Amino acid sequence: MIYLKQQNFPEWFYLSTIAIFNAIMLISSPFIGSQIDKGFLKKMLYVTALALGIFNICFYQLATMGWLLAILGLCAWGVQRASAQIVFSSFIFKSIEKKYYGTAIGIYYIVTGVASMLSAFSCGYLAKFNFVNVFLFSSFFAFLALGVSLHMFFKREKFATANMPASVV
Repeated sequence: MIYLKQQNFPEWFYLSTIAIFNAIMLISSPFIGSQIDKGFLKKMLYVTALALGIFNICFYQLATMGWLLAILGLCAWGVQRASAQIVFSSFIFKSIEKKYYGTAIGIYYIVTGVASMLSAFSCGYLAKFNFVNVFLFSSFFAFLALGVSLHMFFKREKFATANMPASVV
């Protein structure tokens, strides 16, 4: 919000950014979930990566394009937030036994909560120098995490396919 205020957006807009991206989450979540149910988990991981990239690029370049990038960035942020939660939860459900779902989801939220606190602290510190640093920092670590997730996904898929009987593959 402070970054948008510094870019001279009206108060009503920068104060409503969380409501805007939450509305996009609400709208996009059923579609994302239905696509995963249809077997498109990997494609939804790509959607997460694309939305994350669009969000960071839009807010990194916001000073040059204004409203267009602000709206596009907020929409991408909402899609990314919705898809990340659903995609990573789906990975958990596909990877472990049902009796461990609660524990796995709990650990997932502890890890993401601690990461969010460390990231917020780091971004707050970097924002003192220049708000653009926040988007560079967050996009670097988000893409790093996404890269690790993609690597693990493909490694798991390769392992699962290699160990299947020939009649199934």
